[in-house]
Amino acid sequence: MTLSQGITKKWVLLFVLCFSMVFTIFPQSEASAISLRDKSTITFNNTPNKTVKTTRKVWVPKGGQVGVYSQNNNSRWDGTANLKISLVNIDGSVWDYRLADTTISRGEILNQRLSHNIRGKYWYLRVQCDANPGADCDGTATISSWY
Repeated sequence: MTLSQGITKKWVLLFVLCFSMVFTIFPQSEASAISLRDKSTITFNNTPNKTVKTTRKVWVPKGGQVGVYSQNNNSRWDGTANLKISLVNIDGSVWDYRLADTTISRGEILNQRLSHNIRGKYWYLRVQCDANPGADCDGTATISSWY
């Protein structure tokens, strides 16, 4: 082995050791370890107008995320049938303006995940069938907790 090969070999070894130490000293952030912890789903199946359903409450800690997925499956042509969705805190306050009385129409999907940077709280979905007379609602709504 020549002198330059020996020096190169030592530098490569030093680089590999230093690089691995960086991951030992600075582990991956908690954000990359986020996973689904809890969820609750409600279903509307030929549900009459003005019916209100709520999901079970799910815990979202500070730094966690809340997921909202809803789909309006109404495929009949018997009038307008919307789902009116609100993400509500256990104390009655809504999450923010984006999910305060959000309406999804026939065939639409709502799929959002929002960060929660205040103290931990329980959240749930309040969903109302908003249909024309003679129409009913079909669809689902799911709230999920990620941390």
